[in-house]
Amino acid sequence: MTAGQGLTGGRPVVLLDDAGPHPGTGVLVVAAAAVDPATMAFVVRASSGVVGVALPEERLDALRVPPQVAGAAGPDATAFAVSVDLRRGITTGISARDRAATVRALADPALRPDDLVRPGHVLPVRARAGGLAERPRPAEAALALCEAAGVQPAAVLATLVGADGDAAGPVAATAFATGHGLTTLAVSDLARPSGSRPPLRRSAPAVIPTRHGPFTAIAFDDGAAEHLVLVRGNPGRGSAVAVHEECLAADVLGSLRCGCAGRLDSALAALGRGGCGAVVLLRAPRRGFAADPVGCTAGRRPPGDPTADRILADLGLTAPTALPDPLADAG
Repeated sequence: MTAGQGLTGGRPVVLLDDAGPHPGTGVLVVAAAAVDPATMAFVVRASSGVVGVALPEERLDALRVPPQVAGAAGPDATAFAVSVDLRRGITTGISARDRAATVRALADPALRPDDLVRPGHVLPVRARAGGLAERPRPAEAALALCEAAGVQPAAVLATLVGADGDAAGPVAATAFATGHGLTTLAVSDLARPSGSRPPLRRSAPAVIPTRHGPFTAIAFDDGAAEHLVLVRGNPGRGSAVAVHEECLAADVLGSLRCGCAGRLDSALAALGRGGCGAVVLLRAPRRGFAADPVGCTAGRRPPGDPTADRILADLGLTAPTALPDPLADAG
């Protein structure tokens, strides 16, 4: 099921905010016009309980719902407007049923300013008129999804929260989506101009036990090859990362003629000790087996590999710290 089909059917979509101040944070998105009490209850349980509704800023101006903070919000700030409730047909405004009614009303083009009470229990979020081209963030991405799905430009937004109470990062958000059969995509996938490189497609995460401890494995398909990431812990900005290009002779057969196997094992061991980071395993272009260590160009890759950078950005691992290369250090 595509994200657009999910929204049309009233199902949530998990959006990864890979361009925000906390890259990779998972955000639940639901078409506002389709929200019923059961869906609202699901959104509240999966999040901190703070429920926003992305709406075009000109629509909120017409409804006389001003920004919470006067003046332009900072580039990374969520542009919250004054909270609202529906004036008639609800009780306290806080229940899932009441919030669902307010959210559906906000998606109704016939809604008038006098139909709303301010403040309330639903937080409108002002989406920029320029859309993703002006601001590639969840509010603008949610309205882009609504447009693609052919539904009213109004979408529920709620940040996913993990069992520890913190905002769910990319690994936890993807696992949540998989567990509930929801589509996952990144803001950057929606912001990418038409005709550019295809978006990354990620698989469901799976825990793999290794002699260096358990790692979460996530496969990424970039349209040319399928790559694998082994994640340890819950990494984020500045976490330790190693990029390894496959070497069939060493990685599969254990050949000692080059140092590739040692490099990979060293990276996994370092993360096993440190408890947090990732190893990106890139699928190599078609090549034969290396005949000698000098001729082997696989193994550890330098920082800045474009494919690895795309994958790391999708996971929210920005400004990574490169793990030491044991062979380079020895040489």
